[in-house]
This record gives sequence, structure tokens and C-alpha cells, in this order.
Amino acid sequence: MADQPVIIIKKIKKIQGGGHHGGAWKVAYADFVTAMMAFFLLLWLLNATTAEQKKGISNYFSPTTISESTSGAGSILDGVTVSDVTASKEAEIPAYNPTETTNPGAEQQQSETTSPQKSSENNNEEAEAFRMAQEKTMKKVLENFQKEIQKTPELKELSENIILEMTKDGLLVQLVDSKKRPMFEAGKSTAMPHTAMLLKRIRPILDRVPNPVQITGHTDNSGSVNADYGNWELSADRANTTRRLLQRYGLKPERFEKVVGKADTDPLLPDAPDAPINRRIGILLSYMQAPETDRRSQPVTPIKQGVFEKNTTTTAP
Repeated sequence: MADQPVIIIKKIKKIQGGGHHGGAWKVAYADFVTAMMAFFLLLWLLNATTAEQKKGISNYFSPTTISESTSGAGSILDGVTVSDVTASKEAEIPAYNPTETTNPGAEQQQSETTSPQKSSENNNEEAEAFRMAQEKTMKKVLENFQKEIQKTPELKELSENIILEMTKDGLLVQLVDSKKRPMFEAGKSTAMPHTAMLLKRIRPILDRVPNPVQITGHTDNSGSVNADYGNWELSADRANTTRRLLQRYGLKPERFEKVVGKADTDPLLPDAPDAPINRRIGILLSYMQAPETDRRSQPVTPIKQGVFEKNTTTTAP
């Protein structure tokens, strides 16, 4: 038998994928890009959030602890009843100490290096605290004013001519005409005797705080027989008469910020522009503006004692 040729079968395995271990590197690169995106997103969030938000996020991930309160409440009041809170608010509060700052942690904040954004946030918080302190003081003045009206016979008799109102600009005291009792002589800027007496009683109350005073005169829409002396002149003259009387009774001239007459352009009763109540004098004890400079080193404006605290914005009858 002749020699048979030896047949050798060689199996060749072809690898598809383009080399470099196939496509595994693409998965690793995608993981790397995702991690970098998450990292830069975290940096952006840290820069965009405030200190309070960071603290809130930190508290969210902090372990929850069990309350150690033994009062049995463990809630907002922590065992204090509503009547106790009300009683504490009605207690007399001493005058502000001019040596104390509005922010208890001001000294610590000054020693720290803060960014412009944090400094702006601190200034906004202090401005809000400055405003709230003034509103609180004005409510004390309002409560004291109402007590003076009730305990003083002369003021109580004129209660229908007095309107007290808390406005966005401050405490507004309005002296209005009634059908039986006008505050000025008809068509003139001469104050009636009871008006002068009322202003004399008002002056000590205005002196309880150093805030600026604005005086505004108003008339009804009845015209004047004198073409050269109309409601504009009359309202301005009555406002100036009020200023002169308050100044005569002891209010310092530098307290007056504005004295204007508005004629009949701002009636108290728009539906009845000829009503006597539209003839009035407005005395506004206005809020002071917060200083534009860094207020952390500036004291709170002191007030005199004797003004009681009560959250009251009612109007005298």
C-alpha cells in the first residue's frame, strides 16, 4: 500500500473587536467621566448653597437622637402652656442697652474671614432684625398711647377725633374732624383750643423714641371762596401749625423729617370726599432706616422706659 499523504487540519480563531482588549476600556472611561461629572456637580452645589442649607443637609444625614426632655411635651413649647407664653410677653421689657449689638455672635463673626456672599447675607439678617426691633418698639408706643387715652379724661373725651394705626411706614396718629368738633377754625389754619391741648399731650409720647416725625395736612373736597388760598395752601398751613405747636411743647426741631399738605388728594373716605373726617392731620412716627455700613459694630438705638409691650394694631374709636 502506497504511503498516504498526512492531512493536517489547522483551526484559526479570529478575534473581533479592534484590539486593545476589546471594548472594556470604553466602560472604564464612561465610569471615569460619570465620576468627574458627579464631582463637579458636588462642587457647584457647595458653592451655590448657603450656610444654613449646608447645616440642614448635615442635620438630615446625622443620626436621630432621642429627646432627653422630662417635661412630657418634647414639642414646640416643651411643657410651657400658651398662657405662660402670653403672660411672659405682657411683662414689661426694659430699655435697650446701647452698648449691646443686635447680633450676639457679632464679635465672633468679625474675627472670621467671610466671603462677600456671606457678608451680604449677614447684613440682610441684621437689617431684618433692625426692622423687627423697630416694629416691636412702635407697638409698645401704640399700647402706651391707648392707655393714655383711657386714663386721661381730656383725651378720652376726644377719642372720636383720634385714629391710631400701624402702617408699613410706622405709627400713624391722625387727628380728624367730626361733625360736632372740628380741629381747626373753618377755612383757617388756626388750631382750636382742644387741638392744642391734644398736641401737648401727644408730645411726651412721641418723645419715647427718637424716630423721625412726618406731618401731613388733609382737607375735604369743598372749594374755597378765595381763589388765591385754596385747599393746598390750607392743608400745608395746618400741617405747619401742628409742627409749631409740637415744637412749642418741647419736640426738638431736628425730629421733623417732612411737613406737607395734600389738599383733598388722599381722602380717608373716598366714597364721601366731603365728609368731615377727611379734614385731618396725620402725624407719622416713621421707622428709621438701617445704616448702610456694616451694622455689626453699631448699637441698637435706645428707647425710654415706660412703654409697655403688646401686639395691638387696633384703632381708637
